[in-house]
Amino acid sequence: MIERYGLGLPIWGSRSWHGSLYSRDAKASDRLGEYASVFNSVEGNPTFYAIPTPQRLAAWAAQTPPGFGFSFKVPRAITHDRGLVDAEVETRMFLDALDAARSRLGPTMLQLPPRFGRAQLPTLAAYLDTLPRWLDVAVELRHPTLFSEQWVTDVDALLAEHGADRVVLDSRPLRASAVHEPEAEKARQRKPDLPVWPQQLGDQPVVRLIADPDLPANAPWLEEWADRFTAWIAEGRRPVLFIHLPGDTGAPQLARTWHAMLRERGAPVGAMPPWPGEAEPRADTATPPVQPKLFGDETDGV
Repeated sequence: MIERYGLGLPIWGSRSWHGSLYSRDAKASDRLGEYASVFNSVEGNPTFYAIPTPQRLAAWAAQTPPGFGFSFKVPRAITHDRGLVDAEVETRMFLDALDAARSRLGPTMLQLPPRFGRAQLPTLAAYLDTLPRWLDVAVELRHPTLFSEQWVTDVDALLAEHGADRVVLDSRPLRASAVHEPEAEKARQRKPDLPVWPQQLGDQPVVRLIADPDLPANAPWLEEWADRFTAWIAEGRRPVLFIHLPGDTGAPQLARTWHAMLRERGAPVGAMPPWPGEAEPRADTATPPVQPKLFGDETDGV
């Protein structure tokens, strides 16, 4: 099993993973359980679009093992519509839902809109003060002015004072990609192009890596983050990595390759469990399928 850090994807419901990550005949209701048998974290994007019920989150939590962490996003009704102001009712509803899944929570992601800049930092501080201590929060800021050296330092001080971590969005692999298919172009339009400041003050930094659809081209960035995660883990932190990929199809393979990089560096992260779809005998050969290697002779950590 994966240990000492969180590794996951932005979704758990991709049909393209049947026969590899998922068993060939997996039902929609089986996917979360099979996903959680391999990965120990997932982005909870559905909560960004609508405030969930406690029953919904409790049902999801029940399908996952101890140690699994949902990194649910704070609803946009709170962050984007209200800008963290006068959102007491919505916040209470969201916290009630999270409480129902408390045993399965990773860092909760507070993603703020690009208009949320320096003038709004006191609002962020005031909002963080209202959140319960049992909730681990990681903040994703997207205003370009907050990425100067001065303001990164000030923001990190604010987050540290309120016990929050930072979410790092790294879209460099996608920006450097030579792939221009529709899914890649759509992702370029939607994902912000912001500097990457990897220094972290908290115990659970979160990295969202927006990968190149050409899987081998991601090697330089995967190696860079593998070095940083190895150092963070050695410091006693529990960082989290979510790998995004336009179209999603190769995201599990990329995550497995990256996990192997950590193991090659001696990080005590355990072995990635076998994938349900690969554990099934193939009808034609009666042996599990072999996934192609991405970067040469690396092991897959299984």
